[in-house]
Amino acid sequence: MFLFVGLGVDILPALWFPVDRKLNSDGYLDLLEDVFVPTINQVFGNQCTINVIEDNSAIHTAHIVRNWWRDQPRFNRLELPPRSQEINIIE
Repeated sequence: MFLFVGLGVDILPALWFPVDRKLNSDGYLDLLEDVFVPTINQVFGNQCTINVIEDNSAIHTAHIVRNWWRDQPRFNRLELPPRSQEINIIE
């Protein structure tokens, strides 16, 4: 299973983060903290603002995940509207 994270920049159009289990909100937080943030820091440094787009998956909307994003001021989290296939390339 793979979690796809797309970065809309010319130097790095997409990153693939391998996931070896079905994710719940705790596992998603582990992925964000242990893989996503270190990768972003390595590629872009830790000073720039990063826009993150998430759909309405239960792991994205869990309170612990939303609270984690609120505590990450350099990340601007954007949610896709529910059932928005026309703007969500995965659906």
